[in-house]
Amino acid sequence: MALASKLFTLFVKTPTARPDGRPFTASEKLSAEYAPRILRRRQLTDRISTALPALRFLSIAASLVWLILLPTNFLGQDTYIDENALQPGGVAAHYGGGDVHRADVFARIIREGFSGNWSSSDRAAWVENEFSQLGYNTGIQNYTYTLLPSASTPSLSGKVAYAHLAAPRSSASETILLHAPWSSLLGEDALQYAQESWNLAEDGHGGMANVRGVAMLLSLAGYLKKYSLWAKDLLFVISDGQSEGLSAFLAAYHAEVPPNLNTTRLSFLPKNNIWTSFSLSYPSDSFSHLGLFYEGPNAHLPNADMLSSLTHIARYTGGIPSAVRGVRPELRSDWALPGWVPPWAKEMINAREVKEYELAARTLAENIAFGAVGMASGVHGPSHLYRIDALTLHAIPAPGPHGFLTLGRTLESYLRTFNNLLERLHSSVFFYLLAGPYRLLKVGHYLPVAVLGGVAATLGGIQGWVERAKRSGGRALGSAVGAIVLGWAVWGGVWETLRRNGVEAALLPALSILALPLVLALLPRPIRPRQPPSLSPLILLSLGLSASLLSLLNFPFALALALLSLPFHLPPPSALPLRALAAAVYLALLSPAGWAAALRIWGGEAALERVVGAAVREWEVNGNWVVGAWVVGWGGVVWAQAVNVALG
Repeated sequence: MALASKLFTLFVKTPTARPDGRPFTASEKLSAEYAPRILRRRQLTDRISTALPALRFLSIAASLVWLILLPTNFLGQDTYIDENALQPGGVAAHYGGGDVHRADVFARIIREGFSGNWSSSDRAAWVENEFSQLGYNTGIQNYTYTLLPSASTPSLSGKVAYAHLAAPRSSASETILLHAPWSSLLGEDALQYAQESWNLAEDGHGGMANVRGVAMLLSLAGYLKKYSLWAKDLLFVISDGQSEGLSAFLAAYHAEVPPNLNTTRLSFLPKNNIWTSFSLSYPSDSFSHLGLFYEGPNAHLPNADMLSSLTHIARYTGGIPSAVRGVRPELRSDWALPGWVPPWAKEMINAREVKEYELAARTLAENIAFGAVGMASGVHGPSHLYRIDALTLHAIPAPGPHGFLTLGRTLESYLRTFNNLLERLHSSVFFYLLAGPYRLLKVGHYLPVAVLGGVAATLGGIQGWVERAKRSGGRALGSAVGAIVLGWAVWGGVWETLRRNGVEAALLPALSILALPLVLALLPRPIRPRQPPSLSPLILLSLGLSASLLSLLNFPFALALALLSLPFHLPPPSALPLRALAAAVYLALLSPAGWAAALRIWGGEAALERVVGAAVREWEVNGNWVVGAWVVGWGGVVWAQAVNVALG
């Protein structure tokens, strides 16, 4: 109480009389009341301003140190299952030899079909016939996505064969979806390193056919039909392409068909919510690990219980080790280091702890990379747009030891686990990173990295704001805001031109925009426009607030934003040639146009068109807003910073 009284006296309480006891006049009272308070506020502001550089440096340092610590065992915990109703691995799986034989027959027919140039209609009709023989309510959906000219292809057409099994035990209001695309996750480059024992088949579209994935789903459909224990409806979907077929099916199922999709109606009336979904990619004859591809568009994630349950069941029911995406949880071999390296350094570099750190760091880096560009890691991506917990299971090709039997029993146990749910998954965590198949980082373990980076940028903006105000006596906010908005508008036009007319049409406007800051830097001072005094602080403030606010919505994107904004903390050079050089460096290294130019130089025009086409396709089909945010939002800010540096 005594401390609070002193603080009140120091900062709030004002004298009401002279030292000799005579009362103040009205003007003296006003002066006595406000002058000390204003003085104390100025002193407090000066102290905070003095501490801002140190706080800014500490925030950056803490963010980088925390980022380095993410792959260590100091943060995170082992995966666990939070929903008690799941009870993974608590049932006996009976998928057996007869079911494996039927799957082998299906696989042989599918491989022969691809060798004989099966058409999309032939494949869909064959699948529909197989489902019909099993007694399912089945149908074929035709779809066509009309894309913009800049996409990798002007349209995406195909067919979806599907089957529906109503829950025999009750009038269920929930559904589990099982999906297998005709194209696996393996691309055409898989033929360069594939072993003969993998027995891969090309899908005719630059990838490897999902031969055994489709066969597994058909075999599983026949096996599951024999049991009456299902409390959820089952949906089997086999689609052309990868994610676009599933996207078209879900759009028709939920009656939310976008304008660029032309599709036929489903043969049954959907009445249930799809709670969980998994897609299966199994291109080779055998596999060693079960890869988990779980990132959705715009960094959407399934409930962590889906992953924890699968890894638990695969480990203890099927005996299958799991891997996060294609990263096998195997430590590298010892490096052969030169003789001049000290023995203690060799021992440290090849220590088991260092190898574990490298493996976890690689796993986290891939997770962050997918989220930062907003792309789904697997073919399950469209499911997340409808609030469906979904993932893709990829059987990683290898000479062995696993095949249909272990995978079938794993999937059977997995389905029966989620058949136990009485309500949608809501416990556990929806915000997490995986440092390995059995290692989980909750939101509190990783969120400070992006938040501290955003705080550093915000403090830098406040510091620059105060310094500009002291130096110029005003902040000229209108011109600074106008410069940033102009950058966004300009890059928005480039993005629209790129989407609608392709790379060639957007090339000239992009080059003109890139050249403007360099031209401004080289103009003589009498005719060069004045630099908006508040532009640099406003840029840092916008980046800091964006990184902090987006850290929970899309942590990888916020982290990339915070890391890429680090050069913005550097003061611009004063000499004319250095200003032009700094502006050019900003545009070349940090702007989307600079990234596109680097890709064009090193990968060729085909690589650039392929990447742009994939980005536009993600925007059109999967609703990926992160791509547009990078081009328009980040591109406009970098352009404004280049103008700021050029004007000095």
